[in-house]
Amino acid sequence: MEGALKFLETYDKCVSGISHVFALVAGGALAVMTLLIFLDVIGRYIFNSPLPSVYEITGMLILPIIAFLGVSAAEHIRVKMLVGRLKGRGRLIVELICLFMTTAFITIMVWQTSLGAATSLRRLDTAEAIIAFPVYPAHVAVVLGLVAFWLVLISSVIRLIKERGQVPTEGVDSTV
Repeated sequence: MEGALKFLETYDKCVSGISHVFALVAGGALAVMTLLIFLDVIGRYIFNSPLPSVYEITGMLILPIIAFLGVSAAEHIRVKMLVGRLKGRGRLIVELICLFMTTAFITIMVWQTSLGAATSLRRLDTAEAIIAFPVYPAHVAVVLGLVAFWLVLISSVIRLIKERGQVPTEGVDSTV
């Protein structure tokens, strides 16, 4: 039993580390996107010379990186309308059902986006804009972000089961 607990603690630390790294990458991508848009606006309205392909780069490459790499580090907000009224075992059961359903949905998303990313990577897809740029890194980032989110969900399920009914009473789960 002690070995299993040690493994779960190690797993939880690894998942937290991965989520943190992905959040930093997503934050860096957000900063790059903000700078590109700022420079594009300055170029467009002051110098009458916008940066080429900024719209495509931010929409097809940077935005998916921000959205999906950052998702695993996000806190899970629960709707308190139903769960907030439950106590003890009833709350535990509802929390577990929600986590299992979310995990199942994310599993399907990982599977399907992996298929799309594999195809994109195999073809080395590029966006045909003024400046051609590869879009397959964004496809891979989506898969990586969803896998990290899946790992966080598994960690949450394990943690909730381990707590044996001690479910957070607040509307925001700060343990993820």
